[in-house]
Parts: sequence; structure tokens; C-alpha cells
Amino acid sequence: MGRYRQVPGFVIFGAVLLLIGSSWRCSCGNSSAPLLCRREERDALLEFKQSLESNSSNGFLRSWEGEDCCVWEGLSCDRATGHVIRLEILPQVTITENDPFSYEKWESLQLSDPVVYASELSPSLLRLRYLNHLDLSGLRINGSTLIPAFIGSMKHLSYLNLSNVGFQGVVPPHLGNLTNLEVLDHQALDYYSPYDLFLADSHWISRLVALKYLDLTGVPPVNAQDLMQVLNTLPSLSHFALSRCFAPGDFSISPGLFNSSFLARLQYLDLSRNNLQGPIPTLLRNMTSIRHLDLSNNDLYGSIPIWFSDLNGLAHVDLEGNQLDSIEGGFSFFIRGKCRLRFLSLGDNLLQGEIGRNSSGICAFGLELLSLRGNRYSGETDWLGTLSSLMELNLYGNKLQGPIPRSLERLSSLRRLDLSSNRFTGIIPEGLGQLSRLEILHLSSNSLEGTVSELHFTNLLGLKHLDISNNHLTVELDPDWAPPFRLISIMMGSCRFKTKFPQWIRSQKDAHTLDLSNASISGEMPQWLATDLKLSTLDLSNNFISGRIPNFSSTVESLVLSHNRISGLIPPSIGENPEMDNLYLNDNHLTGPIPASLYVAVNNLHGTIPHCFGSLISMSSSPELNHSRPSGIPITNWDGEPVAEVMKGRELEYTTTLKFMFSLDLSSNNFVGLIPHELTSLTALNSLNLSHNLLSGNIPEKIGDMKWLESLDFSGNQLSGEIPPSISLLTMLSHLNLSDNNLAGKIPKSSQLDSLYVSDHSIYSGNPLLCGDPLLNKCLGQEEAPTPPKIPSKENMGGSDPLDKVTFYGVVMLGFATGFWGAIGILVFKKSWRAAYFTFAEEIANKIYVAASLKVAKLKTRMRGE
Repeated sequence: MGRYRQVPGFVIFGAVLLLIGSSWRCSCGNSSAPLLCRREERDALLEFKQSLESNSSNGFLRSWEGEDCCVWEGLSCDRATGHVIRLEILPQVTITENDPFSYEKWESLQLSDPVVYASELSPSLLRLRYLNHLDLSGLRINGSTLIPAFIGSMKHLSYLNLSNVGFQGVVPPHLGNLTNLEVLDHQALDYYSPYDLFLADSHWISRLVALKYLDLTGVPPVNAQDLMQVLNTLPSLSHFALSRCFAPGDFSISPGLFNSSFLARLQYLDLSRNNLQGPIPTLLRNMTSIRHLDLSNNDLYGSIPIWFSDLNGLAHVDLEGNQLDSIEGGFSFFIRGKCRLRFLSLGDNLLQGEIGRNSSGICAFGLELLSLRGNRYSGETDWLGTLSSLMELNLYGNKLQGPIPRSLERLSSLRRLDLSSNRFTGIIPEGLGQLSRLEILHLSSNSLEGTVSELHFTNLLGLKHLDISNNHLTVELDPDWAPPFRLISIMMGSCRFKTKFPQWIRSQKDAHTLDLSNASISGEMPQWLATDLKLSTLDLSNNFISGRIPNFSSTVESLVLSHNRISGLIPPSIGENPEMDNLYLNDNHLTGPIPASLYVAVNNLHGTIPHCFGSLISMSSSPELNHSRPSGIPITNWDGEPVAEVMKGRELEYTTTLKFMFSLDLSSNNFVGLIPHELTSLTALNSLNLSHNLLSGNIPEKIGDMKWLESLDFSGNQLSGEIPPSISLLTMLSHLNLSDNNLAGKIPKSSQLDSLYVSDHSIYSGNPLLCGDPLLNKCLGQEEAPTPPKIPSKENMGGSDPLDKVTFYGVVMLGFATGFWGAIGILVFKKSWRAAYFTFAEEIANKIYVAASLKVAKLKTRMRGE
């Protein structure tokens, strides 16, 4: 038996020779030259290149030279045939972060810049007959350009990405010809762009039987129900995104909308920002394969149903920005069993209860982001230290009490920690200073106390944003301390320094925000504060700072120095800074003339009010009716100290609503001369206070142009003449004080002024020459002139010539007949023109309807975002 199993030696020798020969012939055949791309495809790509304009910041198209297009950037070829099979024009992606002091969700924000531009897409791409992967997400189309129909002829495509390209109009049904397509990404340009691209017909999608991935974010369907029914027929679809597409009431997830087989295979679902209303739909419980679920920023209410605990495959859950008020079974039960969970955001809802109750059994040890911000949670949080993979923890704006848990010191991967606006007490654990990856630390607006020393910052090498303001902390840092970090934002308001200006701040060259308000700082402001740092926001209010104001650079946009002991002149550079939005210098010891700057009440400034105040653009914009605020003025978050302003006759304190107030307060100084008539061009002002100065002359005649004024105070001056009649046009006015002047003549009549006098009889006091209602002092010899009688005209009496009437009506009828039949007659007798006209009219009507509905949704979404 053994000899039959042995292979003869000559057979083995022959096989080896064959293999060697075959290998030799193969290597010789390939040794002549590397395989080049096809000439006709190279020419097509060069023609495509001619239609593109490269972004100057990158050199994407520079590599598109030479004979072999297979080595050009963004291209791949089949190794066997040399045919181009992949074309990718990808955007330049910059990973950045949202402003940590805004109330936006904490997620890395990808800012995508295009690498090339084009006015239209060249049809030369059709000559790439074997192309199966086309990604144009790094291209931007200039102007109003439709998606070219020829893309529907590229039948080898299995991957098509047209996201953020900027196409407009209807998504063409020709794309239904791409029956090999597995990935279709049509995501619209960005969240703030208008709805320029829409889906008029969904039925062509049913022909894409191989489709696995579909993203229609920002591309609203005209008929949402039709689209959902089509999706039910796609056997392989597992990824579906349809975010920011609907106005309130336009879309709802009703029973039967999705069939159970479609839901069972769905792994990714994004229906965020769609104004969905009602409770979380029960049919979603059939998503047994779901990994990623995003229903954020809708109007969902009620409870998070208990069946969520059965969706144990979830890795990403985002229910932020709804009106959900409870979790059936509690928070701990909700995350128990979700061992794959990586991202959980339940922020900005109405959730309450204890987040630490029954925390045993939690297995989400891979959780990287947990956001419960803006809810009403209470209870202990020590168990959070077991979530060892956490990179971002946001508990802002709850009702959490007790000390900051020391277990957080074990979260070595933590990059962002926000415990602000809670009820935490006790000291800041020194162990937080060992979190070397921490970039953002927010502990503001609690009841923390104790001392902050170098030990709290020992190993915070990557810290960028620090906010420990509005607590009861004392800062004791060595004058020669060298921080291990370079901060961008430094928020330490209401911390007690009890020293002169902290020297360590000089090393923070990257800082753009510095808040040391109410910090018991004394002495003069160092010159390096204005020269070495490039601050955009500086708040040193409510301290004991003395000396002069240094010459700040033009980068400063907000300067708050109120309630100090600052003396001397206001630097001219402040008035010359075009970037300055907020300036508060009130309650100091300033002297000298005033430059073009704002809010310097209660000082010793003298001279005349500058005429250039009328050029303050941000206070002269036309208000938007929907927001009751000037257009073109950005809404910013105010997180600094409350600002006190004398408005409506009393000192009011503004916090979060400061962004909606526009006021000019020059009261309690020594200004002389006339009130500049240019001030009346500041039509966006809510409050104008020039009281207790030495102003003379008349009140400007066009005072009524300032129609958004709510408070007007000219009291305690030397104004004379009559009160302008236009003052009666100030219908928003709720406080008026013209007392203690030399005004004379009749008081203008209006119901608004009468009601103001009823509520406060002193608004005209100290002006003995004023007369007329509502005062008891009646005007003499000022009776109203009688209204002249109307004299009937000849035409009204029927005395016109009858021949003129006949001629007039004849000309009108002739003109109508000519115009009507000149346009309609052609359509009646020329069938092709008639068909074209009515087709065009129907398309325009559809576009207007869709655009109007979706712009309403866009507006409401923006209002909710603000």
C-alpha cells in the first residue's frame, strides 16, 4: 500500500519547472512598464478638470498632471485593466469645538471646506464608463444649478455622494437607473442653508434594490408618506437619515408607516430636527437591530417608554431637545443592559428624579459621552466614576447636590467636564488636577468653597477653557507660578483674589475671554493686559481697580470696567475701535471729553455729546417683527456678571436677557450743548437716558423715529422749546421723564402719553410753561382750527362730458382685448406653446408651495435654536 502513496520524483521535478517557467513569463510580461490609465479616460478627466476651480488654500488639482491618471489625487484604477473605478473629491475637514460657553450640544464639530468649485458638473464624467465610486462632497457648485440628469446614466455606480455640493431644485428621478447603487448620500449643504433641494417624487427610489445607505438630510420630500412606503420595499436598507426636513404638523410617525421587516433590519435612524410631535412612537420598539437612534430637537413629550430597555444593541442614543418628562423605570434601568452604549444625550428635556438610584448592574463601561444637561435631576453621582471610558460628561443645569464626587478623579480619558449651574457644595477635589486630557472644566454657579491652589492644575496640560465663576472660592496662587496650560477662556468671576492683578495670566497668550469680575482685585491694570494678550472679551467690573485705562487693541469687542475706581481720560482708541460691541465704564472716576463709546453713566465727563453716535450701526438696524430685535445683530450668550442699568426710572439687573437690550446711558455727567439730532437714527434703541446733565436747546423733532424706545429720560437738564409732536408716535414707550427742564407750549396728544401721565404725574413736573391736557394748566389762544368744508368737484357732481366717458371706456376695452388675446390667443392656437406654458406654471406653483412650507420650518427651527 505504501508504494502507491509515493509520488514519483520526476513528476515533482516537472511541476517545479512548470511553476518556474510560468512565473518567469509573468514577470517578463510585466517588466516592460507599469500599467497606465486609459488615454480616453485621462482626456475625460482633464476636460473635467477644466470645469473646476481649485481652492487657493489647497493643491488638490496640482497632482492632476502627467500621463498616468491612476496616481492622481482622489483617483483609483483597476489594477488589471487600468480603468478608473473611483473618483473622490473630499472636503478639507477641520475638527473644532463648539463655543464651550454656549448652550449647544457638546460634540466635535466638523467644519468642511470645499477643495474645488464649479459652475456646473461636466458631462465628461460619462466617459469614465467603469466608474463605480463617485464622491463629490468636496466640490461646491456656484449659483443655482440642478443635479445633472447624466448622472443617472453612470450605471456602474455603487457609491454616490453628492452631500453639501450645493445643488438646487428637484432630485432627478433619473437616479433610479443606478440599480447597482448601495450608498446614496444627498445631505444638504448645512443646517443654516435654505431648503434649495427637495424630493418631488419618491417612487424612483424603489428601483434601487441594492441600496443600503440613504441620507436625505435637509432634502424634504413633497410627500413624506410616499417616501416611507417606498423605503419599506427596499430589502437591504439599514441606514436612513431624514433630518431637518419638516415644518410642525407636516410629518408624524403613525402606526403602519413602516412595516416590521423594514424596522427590524434598520441599524441607523436619524429623524432629528423635524418638529415631530407627540409621544415617542410605539412602533419604533420593533427596531431590534438598531445601533444609532437620533430623535433630537423635536417636540416629543411624555415619558421615555420602558421598551427602550429591550434595545440593548444601541450604541448611540440622542433624545436631546424635546419635552420628555420621565423615564419609565428610571435612568439606571434605562441604561442597564446597554453594554454597547457609546453616546447618550438626554439633555434639554424635563427629566427628573435621582440618577444614582439602583445604579448597580450598569454595564455601559464603554460610554464616551453622557449629557443630561438642562434637566431636573437630583441625587448622588459617585457611581459616574465607574464609567471609565467617559470623554465628555455634561450635567449642567440640574439640581444635583452634595460634594463633587471624588470618583471623577478616576476618569483618565475625560476631556470635557461640565457640572455648572447645580447645587454642589464643598471643595473642588485636588485630584481633578490629574486629569491630563481635560480640555474643558466648568464648575460655575454652584456653592463651592475653599481654596484653589496650584495643586488643582498640576497636570492639566491640555486645559483650554476654565470656568469656576459664581462660587465662594478663594484663589491663592504663587505670584511666580507658571501654569502648565494655555487657556482660551478664563472665567473666574466672584473668586476672591485679594491681590493686585494676577501675573500668571500674562502667560496665557491664547486667551480671548477673561472674566475676573467681583474678584477683590486692587491696583492698576497692567499695560501687558492690553499689549501682550489679544482679548476679545474682558470683564473686570466690581473690583477696586484704580489708575488709567490702557490702550486696548482693536481685537477687543466687549470691555466691562464698571464699578471700579478708574480715573483719567477715556483712551481715544476705544472710540476708534470698529469691533467694539459692548462698553461699560459706569461708576468710576473718569474725566475729560467722551469719545465715540457707550454706557459711561455716573462719571464726570464733560463737553458735547458726539454727533458720531448716530453712526452706531448695531443700534440703527431695522427690527425684525418675529424677534422684536434689530436684524443683523447676532444673538450672543451673556454668561458674565449681571449688568445693572437705570431704565424705566429704576435700576434693573439684566442677566440672560441682556442680549435683547439696546440702550444708551449718558446720565449723571456734565454734558453741555444740544442733543444731537443724529441720535434719532438709532432706531433700534430700547432705552435712551440723558438725564442729569447740562443739555440745552430743543428735543430733536424726529424723536418719534425711535419707535422701539421703551424708556426715555431727559430729566434734570436745561431743555427748552416745545415737546415735538412726533413723540406721540412712540407707541412702545412705558417710561417717560421730561421733568426739571424749561420746556414750554402744548403737550402733544396721544393715548400712550395720557396713560404714562396717569401712572406717573411727575413726568412733566418742573416745566412751568407747559400747558394743555393732561395738565391743569390750560393753553390760551390755542383753539384748534375748524376743519375746512369739502367742496364737491365737478366730477363728483356728475358734470363731466358724456363723450369723454364713452371714449375712456372704449380705450380701456380695446386695450384689454389686445392684451388678452395677444397672450391667450397664441396659447389657444399653438398647442406646443400651450403645453410648455402650463407645464412651466405647474412646476413654479409646486416649487413656491414647497419653498414656502419649508422656509416656515426653517424659521421656526432657528427660533427654537436661539
